[in-house]
Amino acid sequence: MNIPDHRFAVHKVVSIILTETTVNQPLPGQFACKQKARYLTVILTILLIRRTVAVERWTFKFNHSTRRPPTINMAGIGRLSTKGSVLLLCDMQEKFRPNIFQFTNIVSNAARLLQAARVLGIPPIVTEQYPKGLGPTVPELGAGDLTAHAKTKFTMMIEPVEKELKALGDPKIAILCGIETQACIACTTFDLLEKGMEVHIVADAVSSRSQTDRLFALSRLRQSGAFLTTTEAVLLQLVQDAQHPNFREIQKLLVQPSPDTALLAFFSSL
Repeated sequence: MNIPDHRFAVHKVVSIILTETTVNQPLPGQFACKQKARYLTVILTILLIRRTVAVERWTFKFNHSTRRPPTINMAGIGRLSTKGSVLLLCDMQEKFRPNIFQFTNIVSNAARLLQAARVLGIPPIVTEQYPKGLGPTVPELGAGDLTAHAKTKFTMMIEPVEKELKALGDPKIAILCGIETQACIACTTFDLLEKGMEVHIVADAVSSRSQTDRLFALSRLRQSGAFLTTTEAVLLQLVQDAQHPNFREIQKLLVQPSPDTALLAFFSSL
């Protein structure tokens, strides 16, 4: 950045004013004030230009002396960690089985996440939406030994769950899976984000009755600040190293690729 040199401008303005004053000499008497006005204009113009130059030079020096390299908010890049994480398993119940898109594969991926959470010491929390009418959690999830919190609200953030989170020391990272994406998953995500938690939605472990609702909900939640990820990505990011003491156990969960849940349509629309 070059600081403009206003010396030429000063000389030009003064020259114009003085030339007009010389050529059109004011007559004595009523026109004498005109000459004084011209001289005052010259003086004020010079002072104004000098002040402008001084301000621009100070601003230039200040901006260059205080410039800092860009920083990255490390808390917001979405790095997963076993410490401070919780696995939320939302409403994977028997009565949803025939109606949810890719239900079998969604539950299969969620079951892998639960197995990994047990291995890595990540606490899981399970909810059920109106179990009296919609039935219990499906057995293939492998959550039979866990207390499922019954709810009627769409969000998982009901009082018993809030208490459990507090007892766990208020985890900062939520790994979220289950159904339905546009309802309970969405409401839970909004509540968690408002609490200041980092939310990782496992895209191949969430679904809805329609693929349209599922994909639009994922797009909406991504805009709101949730991270979209996959089952395998979560497992590998949690261990991060082939020398991790639990890597062999996690590796067994990855021998077979995660079943396809038709997510390519989502990414082709981005």
